[in-house]
Amino acid sequence: MFFPSSAGPALPPRVRTFFWLSIVFLLLTVSRWMLAPRFLYYFDSINFALSMDHFDPWHHQPQPPGYPLFVGALRVVGLAFRDPQHVLVATGLLIAFAALLLSRRLSAEMFAPRAGVLTAALLLFNPPFWLSGVTNQVRLCLAMCSAGVALLAWRALQRRESGVWLWLAFAGLGLAAGFRPADCALLVPLLLWVWFSTGASVSRLAIGIGCMIAAALPWMAVTAWAVGGVPRWIFLMWTYGRDQFRGTSLLFGAEAAPALDMALKAVVWTGIGLIAWIWAIPFLRSRQNEPGDRSRTLFLVAWILPPFVFSMLIHIGDPDQALTTIVGLCVVGGAVLHRLAERFRLTRAAPLALLAAAGSGVFFFVPLGTVAQASTWEVVRSTDERLQTTFDAIRAVHGDRPAAIIHYGAEVTWRHIFYYFPSDYLLYLPKDAGELPMSFHQRKLVKEGPEATRLPQVRRVILVAPHLNGGWMAEHGWQVRGQVYWRDLSDNRPLSIGNWQIQRTM
Repeated sequence: MFFPSSAGPALPPRVRTFFWLSIVFLLLTVSRWMLAPRFLYYFDSINFALSMDHFDPWHHQPQPPGYPLFVGALRVVGLAFRDPQHVLVATGLLIAFAALLLSRRLSAEMFAPRAGVLTAALLLFNPPFWLSGVTNQVRLCLAMCSAGVALLAWRALQRRESGVWLWLAFAGLGLAAGFRPADCALLVPLLLWVWFSTGASVSRLAIGIGCMIAAALPWMAVTAWAVGGVPRWIFLMWTYGRDQFRGTSLLFGAEAAPALDMALKAVVWTGIGLIAWIWAIPFLRSRQNEPGDRSRTLFLVAWILPPFVFSMLIHIGDPDQALTTIVGLCVVGGAVLHRLAERFRLTRAAPLALLAAAGSGVFFFVPLGTVAQASTWEVVRSTDERLQTTFDAIRAVHGDRPAAIIHYGAEVTWRHIFYYFPSDYLLYLPKDAGELPMSFHQRKLVKEGPEATRLPQVRRVILVAPHLNGGWMAEHGWQVRGQVYWRDLSDNRPLSIGNWQIQRTM
């Protein structure tokens, strides 16, 4: 049951469990759906929306490594919803609920049923977990897969006579990689430690690796086929990972300043939720080691430490990328609060669970410093308002015929314009000299490189570049509306935008 009590149940246990699970799902749904943005939030969100129609990671539908099982889940949920934004939020609700159930079960088996309740309460409103539910739902798979694989691994450790649970854990890891491939590398140390602790049988390890490969082969084959073969898939995975890591990781050639900044972010984003329970540690009584304490401690270290080190040294770009570690810390927090309840002889879990949830969730609205602000509702709200303002301005000056929209250095990404204004011609002008300009129409790439800087024969041009000097723009015939500039072209003279010269096709 979700909120166990020492008092006799007024309802049958299954009915009471169903009731509390329904309450939790309702809280999850209301807290995510009401705060979800009106538009697809990230560049990546648009990639996932496109993948619902055509799965092609080579062309970023979605971005590499492809997340094939998550895309499959989107397509199933898409049978009930038409709006891709609603599909993403609804899919995130199901994945988040699964993560809560799995983490609760694991904590209950490791410590006590009440610890499981408190673990789920801490995770439910953990700021990065909440953020992911409203903005980037694929990262909820980090929490779900981490908790699921850890649960199987714990059972393998407790039932070491048989290798079945170890093999199931390896198979679960192969399946988890179809949702978030990074999980495979981050959770391998945990499974290897469990394998070593249960006898280090080479044959069991070989069978486990075989189970992992067998579970991963179907989604790997689908992804490789979608991108044009295994060599292209391997090349895509390597280049995408290298591009992601080289800007922030010393191991991939980054400078010291961004690497230290990333390490700080890893500490802050991972540790935000600790504030909801770490205060309880001084109130706990010291006790003699109980049977199993050492194995629990080593299990948690093998589970939590590798993904945290990865976040600090290799890559973390957003708060919810720490969810693999955060789930483990919530399990630790659930155990601490459970011991606090024992210390003061609290018989009911519900009040302490509500306190834990509130203590964690408050920091989704009140940031603990500049770095922590990235995991708050304010960031979601301001981004959604910026999208709304920009789209409203484009529509206000658009006219009744197709226009040419030029994106140059705006915070609203070119992918958003690409997705929400498919009938118009889009020209993306990079501010970075190392990038190439691109032109699009009907959500398809038309040209890339110097040839892309030619406008078609349209009368109205809309420029999304709010950072440009308004006075200079007015002198050169541009009018302003909110976040955009616009003008009507009457001849074939080139346009000057930043360092770019835009020609008109005859």
